Amino acid sequence: MAAVTFRPGHRKRISFEDVFGNCSTGTHKAERSREYQRITVTIEDKIRKHFEDRYEKVVDKIFEYIAICDGVLIPAAVLRCGYVDSNQFRDAIQGSRQLSKTYQFYTVSPVTASRSVCECVDDLLEKFNELFSKAKIDCYRSLDDVASDASAFAGATKAKVVLIFERIESIPSEFISTFVSLLVSRKLPVAFIFSATADLNIIRARCTRDSCAALAINKFCFDISEKMLSNVLSAAFLNCGLRLDARLLGTISWRFTHLNYSVNDLIHSLSLAVLFHLSDSVEGQEELLVKYSKSWENCIDLSINRCVEKALNAENMENLPEEERHLPLVYKTVLNWAQTSKQIKVDKCLKDFTAWTESDLEDSDRKSNFRRCLAELELMGVVKPLSDRNLSSIRMLYVPTENLAS
Repeated sequence: MAAVTFRPGHRKRISFEDVFGNCSTGTHKAERSREYQRITVTIEDKIRKHFEDRYEKVVDKIFEYIAICDGVLIPAAVLRCGYVDSNQFRDAIQGSRQLSKTYQFYTVSPVTASRSVCECVDDLLEKFNELFSKAKIDCYRSLDDVASDASAFAGATKAKVVLIFERIESIPSEFISTFVSLLVSRKLPVAFIFSATADLNIIRARCTRDSCAALAINKFCFDISEKMLSNVLSAAFLNCGLRLDARLLGTISWRFTHLNYSVNDLIHSLSLAVLFHLSDSVEGQEELLVKYSKSWENCIDLSINRCVEKALNAENMENLPEEERHLPLVYKTVLNWAQTSKQIKVDKCLKDFTAWTESDLEDSDRKSNFRRCLAELELMGVVKPLSDRNLSSIRMLYVPTENLAS
């Protein structure tokens, strides 16, 4: 694509006039444009269908578990969101037709949790009123009203309000503890779905002992790996008469399974790969192999990388409020250890972070802040999400363009 120049970090504008400018005639240019659209539509349909099926399977398993709970304990599903496109997962839950009459959904995100617990309770009461079709005159005005309504707990009904907690590591522990305790202590008709970045045992760390005792916690996960994704992509391209270069296939699979798990970004990367392939093909000598190129990688690189570096390496950090220093400090500790050691140990980073934070914080608060910031770095794609098999070491995914740790 010689006619189009891509520079990392800059907005990209693409027109078919520029992309297919090497075509000899307007007719051939139009044919190339139609071919590009046909291929990308086919690939997008197959990939979206594949992931929709996978999300539906996990959603079905979660709600099968919620349905079979005996009513003594409150069902709580814990899902590792390190392998999940949160928007896609939420759409899969709320878009399920068979669940719409039985459940109401309330999403608790880090933004939601920035409000008071009382405001969230008011929103939740509206969900209970919708779930049990309460008229304005006899609507629930408090959680105690719901708890005292015998019709809400009738044996024939399995209606519940399902609370979906997104990125639970980024939600203040005080909010989670208080909010969950209010619901669990009254034994309300609710169910919980917690999305955890890495440590699936974080629910027990964030909730009170009494709350955990009242929850029936079960863990769920997605079967998504680089090998599985490579097979899916290869099959999608074969149906279009094309093959993916091994390096291109490996790069796209790695970016998806190690960075953001976004289906939209995956499709965008593939569409650009096809665009580069068709624009570089010589008229009359059609090439079936879609190859990797540095220009393609520059095009898909996130334009926010430089902004992320600047935010994580804040200047005049001493002038920032205490809570705003935590994320840059955690990043600084991880980056410092990455420059001096092959293995970045979590406990050593925690020790450095503890030494750099204010002395009036409790040790439990420092650990909680460290874990929250580490989860944020995982979500940003700076470090690889921890796993149950490896909770002791950190792996850097995003290497800064400049040495900013000093």
